[in-house]
Amino acid sequence: MAKRYFMVVLVILLASLSVVGCGVPQEDYTAAIAEAAAAKSQLSSLQSDLNTARTELNAAQDEVDELQDDLEETEADLAEALDRLSPLQSQVASLQLQVSSLQNENSSLESSLASAEAVIAARQTQLLDQSVEPFWSGGFHYITATSQAGQSFISKYSVLTAVEVKILTASPDRGDDSITMKILDSSNAVYVSRVLNVASGFDGWLRFEIDGGVQIPVNTTLVIRIEDGGNSVFGWKLIPGNPYTSGTTIIRGLPEDSDFLFRTYGIPPQ
Repeated sequence: MAKRYFMVVLVILLASLSVVGCGVPQEDYTAAIAEAAAAKSQLSSLQSDLNTARTELNAAQDEVDELQDDLEETEADLAEALDRLSPLQSQVASLQLQVSSLQNENSSLESSLASAEAVIAARQTQLLDQSVEPFWSGGFHYITATSQAGQSFISKYSVLTAVEVKILTASPDRGDDSITMKILDSSNAVYVSRVLNVASGFDGWLRFEIDGGVQIPVNTTLVIRIEDGGNSVFGWKLIPGNPYTSGTTIIRGLPEDSDFLFRTYGIPPQ
């Protein structure tokens, strides 16, 4: 653009000289000179604007370059952050699973604790009622579904809360088995029935809990009957001589001169 204005001024000067040489009036010559001066001033101003624009362009280019560097650095930081984010997300997911598992375990433990506290509270209110547990000399009777092994007793408490029988594993090669405990009256009416799965090798007191207890008549002969699931694995320990005066062993409906080892628990009257 500056070059173009320079050519304009040159043309004007040449024209002025031509005009003077050709006898152009003085006022026209003077006007031409003034116009050339104005064009030269405008050219100078335009060159100054051009330099300013170039300076601003260079500054803007420097800023663009700086922003580009910042962008590339930011992209690198973002890529690094994404690389770090992936394992953190996996870790968070794993921790969430652990928290969920621990919450479930905590709920289960709280439920177990509540059950245990209920059992403890129940046992604190119940007392041993009837029992046969002297020194055992080695006798037992196989527990089967057909022998109808039982022990008669007379309760002094009207609420029965638990029954224990002392058994042993008589045939360990036959595997595990279930054992059913029933409380019957003289007409074989069932007051309560409980079933436990017992592992082969068990030897000791087998306890049947009666949650909440069951009402039974006092000063009345009742029978604890024990039956198995059909494998004939266990035996009910007994002692001869009938030391328990309020009851006796019953096999297939007939009393015998012996007693099974047992315990009954109940809640005494308030």
